[in-house]
Amino acid sequence: IYIEFVRNVPNLLWIFTIFLVFKMKSTPAGITAFTLFTSAALAEIIRGGLNAVDKGQYEAGMSQGFTSAQILYHIILPQAIRKMLPAIISQFVTVIKDTSLLYSVIALQELFGASQILMGRYFEPE
Repeated sequence: IYIEFVRNVPNLLWIFTIFLVFKMKSTPAGITAFTLFTSAALAEIIRGGLNAVDKGQYEAGMSQGFTSAQILYHIILPQAIRKMLPAIISQFVTVIKDTSLLYSVIALQELFGASQILMGRYFEPE
C-alpha cells in the first residue's frame, strides 16, 4: 500500500506537503521528499527485478543442494541485478534532474516574498 500510494502521488505534491505542512527548512524537506519518493520507486524496481527471475532457477538450485541463502546470493541476485540495473540508473538520473525542481519550487516562495519587498520599496506609482 505504501509503495502504490507514494508512487501515485506526484513528487511535486510531496515537496509542497513536506515543506509547507510540516514547516521544515528547505534542505531537510527536499531530502525527505526525495527519500520518500525514491524509496518507493526503488522498492518497486527491486520487486520487479526479483520477480523477473524464473522460478525454475530457484528449483534448480534446490535440486543441486543449495540452501535458500546460497540460491539467493549465487543464482537469483546476479540475474536480478542485471535486469534491475538500467531501471535503478534511470531512477537516480531522475532524482538528479528533479533536484532542480526542488530548489525552484521551495525557493519560489522566497522569491515571491523578496519581489514583494522590492516592489514595496522601489515601486513608485505615476
